[in-house]
Amino acid sequence: MKLMSNLFCLSSSEKKKEKRNCSSMASRGSHDGYSWEVFKLKEILQATNNFSENYKLGEGGFGTVYWGRTASGEEIAVKRLKAMSPKAEMEFAVEVEVLARVRHKNLLGLRGYYAGGSERLIVYEYMPNHSLVSHLHGHFAGEARLDWPRRMAVAVSSAKGLA
Repeated sequence: MKLMSNLFCLSSSEKKKEKRNCSSMASRGSHDGYSWEVFKLKEILQATNNFSENYKLGEGGFGTVYWGRTASGEEIAVKRLKAMSPKAEMEFAVEVEVLARVRHKNLLGLRGYYAGGSERLIVYEYMPNHSLVSHLHGHFAGEARLDWPRRMAVAVSSAKGLA
């Protein structure tokens, strides 16, 4: 829950324009041996080439996902939330909190996040083989590597990881 309180510390202090003491907030954290990082906006902008259209991987209901490469050479995927609202703020905080706690081979890992101003960015491990949706319904669906028994095995395994 420390991560969740850190996220709300950032968002509430910006909304109220108060000078709250959030200095206890670490730039790195961990949970059960897995680490995540509070990124600087500059790092993410450099990694994604200022959210270049050429780096765009996809778009969903809550935001756009971009490919990036960190200064250390690691590939990342960055979800940039579309609009800020109380609901979007809560969705962001919950997604970061859950990803910080859950690790499974069939789920993307959290690398970190950025929350500042009107920007909310979630940084994931990059999945080089495209998205699950592209394999189920997109241009990779014809390869039929994910037949129904394999799809069910992935779903059951993912559910076990969340349990």
